[in-house]
Amino acid sequence: MIVLLSAVSLVLAIAIVVLFAMMGELASRIPEPGPRRTWMEPIKDVQLGRIPESWPPELAQVPERDHSVVLVLSTVCSSCRAHGAELENHTDWAEAALVVSTPVAANAEAFVAEFGLGSFPHYVDEGGDWVRAEFEVASSPVALVLRSGRLVGAYSFSDLDTLRSRLHEQLDRIEDSRADAEKEVETV
Repeated sequence: MIVLLSAVSLVLAIAIVVLFAMMGELASRIPEPGPRRTWMEPIKDVQLGRIPESWPPELAQVPERDHSVVLVLSTVCSSCRAHGAELENHTDWAEAALVVSTPVAANAEAFVAEFGLGSFPHYVDEGGDWVRAEFEVASSPVALVLRSGRLVGAYSFSDLDTLRSRLHEQLDRIEDSRADAEKEVETV
């Protein structure tokens, strides 16, 4: 009996060693992860040029600004949680405001508190009704770009650094073309 138990133990030990060797071999064949791909894509099914009929009091300053970016995040979206954490590094983003879509208002307040987003103007959009009615947006994360309260762009995005830098480039191009147009008027 002892011989049989010893033989079974030896076979099990060999099987475990073989399994670990196979796992090591498989792991060595997995390529190292490369740089993370970043992107910012326009959302096609929105009405550009739209001006919302009403703004929540928490976002009342958005239509008064020359340029605003309203980030639509959801409490049930894993990438939105990652962006919530990323926003900690963007507290200097004066043009940014948040709409937190949620099935339950208390979850949105917890989301804002968890990621320290209270310094951003934010609106809790229970059920996502306001953002869907005013902008025809039913997904998240989304960046709504507004100029004096008028929707001029809507984007899905992979990370805030990419979003912010590309939006800044677009704004620079707009300002450059505006300055060129003013120079033309002056010379006429």
